[in-house]
Amino acid sequence: MRGNKNRIAWHYTYSHRINAILESGMLLPPAALHLDYWASLRLSVTTSLGFQADEKLLLFSENSLWEPASYRGVQGPDGTIVDIHRLDDYQRYGFKVYRIAVPTYRLKPYTQLLREVHMPKEMAKSLDESARKLGSNPYQWWGTTKPIPEANWLSVEAYEDGRWVPYVDGWNESQVSVVPPDPQPPSFEAGVQ
Repeated sequence: MRGNKNRIAWHYTYSHRINAILESGMLLPPAALHLDYWASLRLSVTTSLGFQADEKLLLFSENSLWEPASYRGVQGPDGTIVDIHRLDDYQRYGFKVYRIAVPTYRLKPYTQLLREVHMPKEMAKSLDESARKLGSNPYQWWGTTKPIPEANWLSVEAYEDGRWVPYVDGWNESQVSVVPPDPQPPSFEAGVQ
């Protein structure tokens, strides 16, 4: 069952990706990012060969504070990869975090998507366990295997000075609508993977 028109899910992204997203006017599943841009618009990502099941998923979270499982790793000065789990730590490493809101009726629940992409049970279980260790709730996840065009975005926001603010530098300001946070957002403590 798809979400209702009043529910919102967020796609979290980072400074190294936001300009490409805004220029294309399209959120693409990771598998499509590996393909030629124009070819990716003509191909159905669900029939792409050679990609793992999770690369076909464009994921969103109803967690309006932060989705811990969307974390990224950066290369430290000694060459090792440092995973950044806390939202407030991204600026320290020179990254900015962004999010794009989409109504859940444009998406499918995560558990339904797992079946659609034929994700192996072991892989799904591992992703679920890793996410929960980080403080995520996979039951708050939504997604799609298809691109989401800009016309379906509700807002684009940047994380600045400890809060989410409308991001208008790279997006048409008339399209930005601030979505209020949950009245009682879920609390979580980010764990270490």
